[in-house]
Amino acid sequence: MPDIDIIKRWVTELRSGKYNQAQERLCYVSGEGERSYCCRGVLCEMAVADGVIEPGVPVDMRCSCPKCGEDNGEDNKAQQLRYDGTTNLPSDRVLTWAGFPVSTDFSAYEGLSAYDPDFDRRIELSAMNDDKEYDFQTIADRIEAEWLCDDKENVDD
Repeated sequence: MPDIDIIKRWVTELRSGKYNQAQERLCYVSGEGERSYCCRGVLCEMAVADGVIEPGVPVDMRCSCPKCGEDNGEDNKAQQLRYDGTTNLPSDRVLTWAGFPVSTDFSAYEGLSAYDPDFDRRIELSAMNDDKEYDFQTIADRIEAEWLCDDKENVDD
């Protein structure tokens, strides 16, 4: 069971307006240094703030997919942050801290899923962020409904 206090904070952070949103990586750093995060990257930033993991380390990107927003070839200065050894999904240490299951395969990330009424089924948060391109407000709503449904009145807006 996820740590409810961390989930409340995560919902608050997603709704805060402090984070630009990105897809396909925890944190995208543009050539100009502007940072954008996926919903899972916001969770990693919270883990950094709590001293669970070290701050993300910039690493070069080699991607030319349309979701990156630009061609990340040799001359591009865009980077991504590596948190605790990973750039796309939270590390086992972050998952454990937040109370999510940890596994040796990608089934662990099924724990990072929530019911989506638009599709009438559970969907991984990564798919909501990356494939469906839901904004942080919508993702926060889904997280809140999944884990805080009995405690919504205590979640900061």
